[in-house]
Amino acid sequence: MENTSFYVVGPDGTKYFYCGNLCIKISEHFADGGKQMDELVEDAVRHHAGRDSSAPTFLNAV
Repeated sequence: MENTSFYVVGPDGTKYFYCGNLCIKISEHFADGGKQMDELVEDAVRHHAGRDSSAPTFLNAV
């Protein structure tokens, strides 16, 4: 099967991914001054574990 995927940037700067008849609008939800990826992962783990920010940190050892 031939590769039919490509990206397009619209006149307003919106990015789209096309593959065959499929079109997906690409959007990112990270603020410029937001948290780093390791902080986001740590927050997700703490939330899932039901702990608060005072719980021991184990991801910093990685």
